[in-house]
Amino acid sequence: MLKSCKTFLCSRTFRIQLAVGVLGLFLGFFLLKFSLRQFTRFGDHIAVAEVIGLDRSSAESLLAAQGLEAIMLDSIYDPRGRAGAVVDQDPKPLASVKTGRKVYLTVYRSQPPRERIEVAEGMDAQVARIILGNKGFKFSEHYVATDDLAGLVVEVRQGAASLLPDDRQPRGAYLELVIGQSRRRSVELPNFAGLLLNDVLATIEELGLTAGRIEYETRDTAAAVVRFQQPEFVTGRRIALESLIDLTVLAPPANEKNP
Repeated sequence: MLKSCKTFLCSRTFRIQLAVGVLGLFLGFFLLKFSLRQFTRFGDHIAVAEVIGLDRSSAESLLAAQGLEAIMLDSIYDPRGRAGAVVDQDPKPLASVKTGRKVYLTVYRSQPPRERIEVAEGMDAQVARIILGNKGFKFSEHYVATDDLAGLVVEVRQGAASLLPDDRQPRGAYLELVIGQSRRRSVELPNFAGLLLNDVLATIEELGLTAGRIEYETRDTAAAVVRFQQPEFVTGRRIALESLIDLTVLAPPANEKNP
């Protein structure tokens, strides 16, 4: 048997079969390599076009012409943005990608999102201000006399309608925040803007309030005129007796020495 195996290995038939096997192996290797190259398209890269600022349909057409697929990923609202225009893309402009790659687009939406009010009766007024501001609402403040809800939210209104915490309004909507304030040991805050400083200081003393920091903005005139006050004036607003009133004036009194 050993002799017959040795004879076969030395035969012309074996050499032919061996040559065919080696050739088939090399051919299979090159065919596999060529197929992988065609499938993965190594080296077939393009620079992604910039579509930011284009409307969605134009952006999709431009990317399709490059052999890329546009996918709408998200939409955001900005009153300064043009509805339907692309605001962001991923991959970024000029990024090197293979054809067939997906390009994710973010566009400006035409309508503002509707946000929950999330402000309820009895909530601290400052917390309510922060919530409404963070949600993008524009609001004014209105004060009503109530000892039970002094410093707290009475309601949130839009026109004549009272809004509940789960009600929704478009971002940017105008609302009215109604805040309670006690009549006990409080006075209505005057509007001091445009009045002479000496007259304002006298009124503050008469009302039982306290003059706080006085900031001199300029020194162009001899008579000091109040320009800003803190707390700010709001019609109907009441503050506790002895509260500090900070003032910004146009110039110090003529008879007052500068520090």
